[in-house]
Amino acid sequence: MKTRPILLLTALALAVGGGVYAYMEYNRGVENTAADAAAASLTAEQLVNEFIDDESAANTKYTGKVVEVKGMVKSIDGNTVLLTAGADDAEVSCTFDSSPMTRVANPVTLKGECAGFDALIGAQVQLVRCAIVE
Repeated sequence: MKTRPILLLTALALAVGGGVYAYMEYNRGVENTAADAAAASLTAEQLVNEFIDDESAANTKYTGKVVEVKGMVKSIDGNTVLLTAGADDAEVSCTFDSSPMTRVANPVTLKGECAGFDALIGAQVQLVRCAIVE
């Protein structure tokens, strides 16, 4: 007869523990690449030109890897920074977890995981999980 209260307390404790764990995982967020070693270090223009010259080879070389990129900030829209990369429509899109601390027309060095190339928008290389290095 005493097993019923023990079972109820155990079930309640498991439900509360599971709820706390689920809440923490849901609000955890994505880690940026600040502590990751960069597979390559180059300018925004060099990165875009490699994708324009041979997209397949550049995808193999950079996609899914952390890349350190230097460039001039073209614009900032929320959590996304666009770096100029030579030609008018060529750019590197860098997505941050939160609003980055930089300004338009400032030189910047950042790291991010290369997510590929999008030629439909213009010549745009996309980096995610970005972090400002300098």
